Parts: sequence; C-alpha cells; structure tokens
Amino acid sequence: MLVRASAAVAKAAADSGVDVAAVVAETPVEPTPVLVMDRARWKQLRAVNRDVNRAIRRGSDDRVHGVADFWNAPQGRDARGDCEDYVLAKRRALIDAGFAAETLSIAIVTTAWGESHAVLLAATDEGEMVLDNLTPRISRWDRVDYRWGERQAPGKVFDWVRMAG
Repeated sequence: MLVRASAAVAKAAADSGVDVAAVVAETPVEPTPVLVMDRARWKQLRAVNRDVNRAIRRGSDDRVHGVADFWNAPQGRDARGDCEDYVLAKRRALIDAGFAAETLSIAIVTTAWGESHAVLLAATDEGEMVLDNLTPRISRWDRVDYRWGERQAPGKVFDWVRMAG
C-alpha cells in the first residue's frame, strides 16, 4: 500500500494485514507510539469527534477567509471552516484531553465523488482510526471509502509520505 514510507509506517501497515510495498527511509525511525484504547479513551475520542463536528459550520476557505487554502483551527460560537479546519480543531482538542500528539496525524484522501479531503488519523492498538467531519462514525482507515493520497509520517509533523491504494 505505501509507496514511500518510514519503517514505522511500513510496520503499521503490515501489522494491519495489508500487503505492503514500501521504500523505507534510510534514517532509522523510532517506533511510533500508539494509543492504548479502553472504554474511557473511546468515549473521549468519540466525544471530540462529535463535538467538533457539531461546533464548526462548513464553509470554504474562499468564503470564510477570502483565500483558496487556509488551515486554521476555528473556535468560538461562529466557528466556520472546511475539512482541514475540523482536523486541526480535533487534533488540538485531543491533545488538550491528554492524547499524545505523536499518535495523531493528518491524511489527505480523495472521496468517492473525487474531492480532495483531509481527515485525522489516531494510531491506536486497534489500528489507525479515522476521525472525519463527513461522518459521526470513527472507523479504521482500511474500512472507509477513500483513496489515500498522502499523510503525515506518524509522529512527524512536517514529514509527509505518499500512499497508494
């Protein structure tokens, strides 16, 4: 599935039962931490996904910010934004709730109707879970109807890897 990946990304994909063809980075990578999920963690994860989805009204960057692409974590009563804004707000809320930042990463996907879309991935002991503003459900990455484009390398805010599949 991965076209270019760190050793940690390749291992995570292989551990989830996916056939992996990865070009592993030459520099050693520390294992990526995962969230150990229990009932309380699941409750927190679902609450953040639900609350952020409800708190932000959809609005394009052109309409809200007057530019084609603007990444912002909206807050307040009149919060508006597009998919990446939901992702940033969820990421901030989860970190504030005690989730390790290294377990959260952003992915860019293509929807079934051909639109570029951002989602938040949470690396858990049950697989990588997708938090998405288009649905209230939290699902494993391999159980959503998206074509995966690129994502942040787990634990690396500024390192992105290309994905195929």
